[in-house]
Formats: sequence, structure tokens, C-alpha cells
Amino acid sequence: MGHERVYPILPIAPNVAMRINILAAICSAAAAGMWFLITERVLVGWLRDRWQRIVGGSLAALIGATAFTVWAQSVVNEKVYTVSLLGLALVSWLTVRWCDEPYGFKADRLLVMIAYLSGLGFANHMAGFLALPAVAVAVPLRRPDTMIRWRLLLAIAGALALGMTPFLTQPLRAAHFPAINEGEPTGCATEIGVGCTLSKATFDRFMYNLNRSQYQKPGLTDRQAPFIAQVEMWWLYFRWQWLRDPFDNHPGIQQLLATLLLFLGGLGGYVHWKRDRKSFA
Repeated sequence: MGHERVYPILPIAPNVAMRINILAAICSAAAAGMWFLITERVLVGWLRDRWQRIVGGSLAALIGATAFTVWAQSVVNEKVYTVSLLGLALVSWLTVRWCDEPYGFKADRLLVMIAYLSGLGFANHMAGFLALPAVAVAVPLRRPDTMIRWRLLLAIAGALALGMTPFLTQPLRAAHFPAINEGEPTGCATEIGVGCTLSKATFDRFMYNLNRSQYQKPGLTDRQAPFIAQVEMWWLYFRWQWLRDPFDNHPGIQQLLATLLLFLGGLGGYVHWKRDRKSFA
């Protein structure tokens, strides 16, 4: 990804590690800003006073930014999650903007941009596609005829593919045999060339990396534990978010806080549905 190549050379910190950490903080801060904008826009339909919407948006940004996973990845970013979070938040905000005006050239451009950013996000991490199911629901609900506008659909598909083009750098870079060449997705043995780069061996090795076959994950339908154990793991991660408590010193408070936040989230969704079903959909 470009951020891994361009950002480290910017003169904003003494070394590369600090620059990457700053990138993590900037991305999560920008994502929190997106949560503010989304929440403020949603509240327009049922809170008349602007200060109330600002308070609501600020609370959403605060809760999102201080969740344990987000906070931890923002201060020590050894992976790609905060960049992925920003992409998810940005696509969500653009979808809300599109829902405000789903007709016209500007709306079409928003859909194309959503597709491009989703593809770009996927090239960074598979979580880049997380917002697409919501987009796929919003579009036919708000403007069903979009699904039969073949020129727009082609533009969306092209933008999605364009966003994923950073994947093309993998076999090209691997064929130069850098010091760190994990997976080595190239069929070239000694030097880069057109024939070996476009070979079946390159394709197979690239797909091996893309499908994460090196981790030997079982199929999605193969259960490794009872479903209730999976739910308990989800609940464990959720409980961590606003009171990590690694030594289990305050399990009651952690449980209470997580339950309260889950209840408030559900209550907020219900009130949203009752007061402004258009934006809820």
C-alpha cells in the first residue's frame, strides 16, 4: 500500500517507527471525526437544536476513539488496522451523504468513490469490504433503479477494481527479491521478466498469499468450537473495549459497563428507527 511507502519518508518524526505510529494516530483520529459527522447527520432528523447534535456526535467520536482495540492500535501500530478503520468510517460517511441525495451526477460520483475506496481499503486489509453490505442494502432501498443502470454499474465495478490495483505491486516487487519477501508471489527465479511475471506460477503464488493459505485456516462451515463459545468470545472482546482489566480485578464493573453500552446502543437504534425511519434504512 502507498501509505507504507510514502508516509515513512515524510519528515515529521526522527525515525520510521515514530512516523508510522503518528500515521496510526492520525487515521484513528480522522475515523473518530467521521463518526462525529455520521452521528450529527443522523440526529438532524430528530433533534432540532444544533448543540444537541454536536453533543451526540462528540459522544460517538469519544466512545469510538477510546475503545480498547482502537486506542491500542492508535498508539502502537504494528499492523494496518487504523488505516482500515479510517477507510471503513469514510465509506460509511459517504454512504450517508449519498442517502441524503441519491439522485443526480453528484450522487453517482459518490457511489463510484465508495467503490474505489472500498477496493483501496481491501488492498490494505480485507476489512476494507466491511461497509459494502450496508451500501448494498442502502442503494436498492433508496434508489432501486440504480441496480439496472448498467453504465453506472460498470463505472462502480471499474472503480472497485482500480482501488485494488496495489495488489499488482506484489509480484512486481517480489521479482526484485527484496530482503523481506514473505510469500514470494512471483514465478521469476533469478530476475524479473514479462514471461515469468505473467506465468501461472506467479498467479498461483499470488493467490496463495491473497487467500491466506499459509495459515491453513479451516473452511467457514467447519466448526472448531460450539457456537456458544464463539458468542462468549465476541462478548469477551466487547467487554474489553471500555475496561480492559487484564488481571480480572474488576469483572463486575467490566460486565456492568459493557452491558450498559450494549443497552444504550440498542436503545439508540430503536429510537432512531421510531423517529426517523428514512435515515435508519
